[in-house]
Amino acid sequence: MSDILPRSGSTLREVDTEIRVADGVWNFGNGVADSFVSHVRKSVPLYDMGHFMAAELASCFMMPGGCGYEIGVSTGELVRRLASHNARTASAHWVGIDCEPEMIEKASEACRSFDNIELVCDDIRKFEFERCDFVIDFLTAQFLTRWERRNLYGKVFKSLREGGAMFIYEKTLQTDGFMQDLVGLLYSRFKRFHGLTHEQIALKSESVYGVIKPETRKNVKNMLKSSGFAQVSLIMKYLNFEGYLAVKR
Repeated sequence: MSDILPRSGSTLREVDTEIRVADGVWNFGNGVADSFVSHVRKSVPLYDMGHFMAAELASCFMMPGGCGYEIGVSTGELVRRLASHNARTASAHWVGIDCEPEMIEKASEACRSFDNIELVCDDIRKFEFERCDFVIDFLTAQFLTRWERRNLYGKVFKSLREGGAMFIYEKTLQTDGFMQDLVGLLYSRFKRFHGLTHEQIALKSESVYGVIKPETRKNVKNMLKSSGFAQVSLIMKYLNFEGYLAVKR
C-alpha cells in the first residue's frame, strides 16, 4: 500500500524568493530577518495601514515621557515609526521585544539613531513588563497557545496604567464554514496579486499549520476581557485579519 499512496506534504522549501523553511515548519530564524519585511507585505493585508494605526493609537494613549512596548519587534520597522510618529510618541521610551537574535540584530541596525528605543531579546512568555501606557501585539501572540495568550494579556493588563491600552492585529478564524472558505480563497488571491506563486502559498500554509494558532473574534475578545480589559473593540478588518483595541478602565 505504501508504494501506491503518494507522500503527504510538499517537498518544496521556498515560501518566497529568499525565504525557505527547514523541515517543513515555519520559524523566524534561518535568515528570515534578511527579507522579512518584503515577505510580510506580500502576505499580510493592511500591513502598512496597521503600522499607521498603531502609531496613531499610541499618540492617543501615550503620556508625555511615558513607556510603550512592541511585542515581537522583528526588524524594528514598527517601533521606529512609534518612536517618531509625533511629538507625543517621540517623547516616550519604547521597548521592542523579540526572541530571535537575528531579528534583534536587524532591529538594532535599523534603530541605531533612536535614543528612545530599547531592544530586548527575550521570550514574551517570560518577560515582565514595567508600568506603561501602550502595548502593541502585531502578529505575534497568535503563535502562542490559548493559555499562554491569556497569561500574556493578563501581564499586559497589570502593567498598563489606568486608561492605557493595547492594540492587537492578527489573523482570525471565521465561525461560519462558508465564510472561512470564501476568505481563504480571497486571501490566496491577495498573495498571488502581490507576487507569490501558488506553490509558495501552499508551502507557507503547510509550514505555519499548527505554528500559528488563530482564534475567532469571540475568543480573542473573551481572552482579553477575562484578562481584565473591560472595553475591547474591533477597529480594523480585511478578510481574515482583524485589529482590536483593548482599553484598561
